[in-house]
Amino acid sequence: MRIVNYLLALVIVVSASLQLHNAHLFNPAYGLDAVGHIDYFEYLKSNRKIPPPHEGWEFHQTPLYYIDAMPAYVQGGVQAVQYQGAIYYLVYLLLAGYLVAKLFPSHKSARLIASLAIAALPVTNYLVPTISNEPLNSYLLSLSLVLMMLNPYHIAVVLLLVIGFYTKYTILTLGPAYLVALLLHKKRDWSRIAMFSVIFIVLTLPITWRNLSEYQRLLPLAYEFFPYQYESSPRDWAFFTNLEWLWKIDLFRAQNYSFLGGTWNTFWHDGHQITVPVTEFHKKALGLFLLGFPLSILSIMGWIQLRMRNSQVFMIGMTYLVTAVIAYVMYNLKIPYPSEVKAFFMSGLAMIYALGLTASYVYLEKSRKLISVLLVIQFALMVSYFWIQPWWHLAS
Repeated sequence: MRIVNYLLALVIVVSASLQLHNAHLFNPAYGLDAVGHIDYFEYLKSNRKIPPPHEGWEFHQTPLYYIDAMPAYVQGGVQAVQYQGAIYYLVYLLLAGYLVAKLFPSHKSARLIASLAIAALPVTNYLVPTISNEPLNSYLLSLSLVLMMLNPYHIAVVLLLVIGFYTKYTILTLGPAYLVALLLHKKRDWSRIAMFSVIFIVLTLPITWRNLSEYQRLLPLAYEFFPYQYESSPRDWAFFTNLEWLWKIDLFRAQNYSFLGGTWNTFWHDGHQITVPVTEFHKKALGLFLLGFPLSILSIMGWIQLRMRNSQVFMIGMTYLVTAVIAYVMYNLKIPYPSEVKAFFMSGLAMIYALGLTASYVYLEKSRKLISVLLVIQFALMVSYFWIQPWWHLAS
């Protein structure tokens, strides 16, 4: 047990070093709509109120991320917000490993494997130094998912969902999974289900009432006020089934013509070029791209084991997976962004992936050495790949 704790501490220390290092060097104006998020901070600072959605590109976002980081922004500017993002990530990494281990109480290494699986996954790392509510949203969504697997009738689940709603609307993709968790629990309590529903509706009413009264819609989004102006591939059957990115090993353009390629690349390396302004090809990116295949298969094998050994956790996880994929497909059908952009809406799938790998490690003894070796290689590649250098052309 002592060696497991030492290894876990090493993962945490390396992850902390990576995120603090990147927060120091990363240009905050470069990234996923970073300028729009910075404008939100400026609006809050100048007007001391939540901005209306129609006045700015990111102003449709719910306000918790910005309000919580406002003291850091006032005192230290955007870089202070980046450091705060690194702290969010480390807290999430610790809590995620702890909660996943609760699902596998008889295995001492479960926490280490879960934490390493999350820490080694590129999509959970390269967004951290950006000015964006996406990382915090994925943390809250993932933790809510595991909590409802452990005990959906705990009030903490409802409160976490409310906090998640005030961070980003995407938390609503957990709704069907939460309903399944409540209904499958051995102590089904209809009165508590009704009470939880009322609590969520009442606590989120300030935002939803504003949206309904002023914009006649429950969830106003940016594209409704600022239409997408750029060329994109048509959202036809070919877009959703195109597999050319596989044999072309197209790491950096697939998102413009392939739903599957853009999604896959988003999770395994910085295909969106948010953190590392790479050129056409990078050996470490290729390594991460290829490692994703055996690791994903091992995660699927873990979910198959969960289906046989813990059907409740299986049903909750698969309900979220199906909901997230449907929401992602619908978004791609409606809005012609490059396909990797909204893959971040599925960032809660990092927890699905980590849960599957942990289950595979716990239940399939013959897979343990393979999982351990692949995760260590992935973690080493990811850290070296995302250890940002001072790119001078991004310095201003």
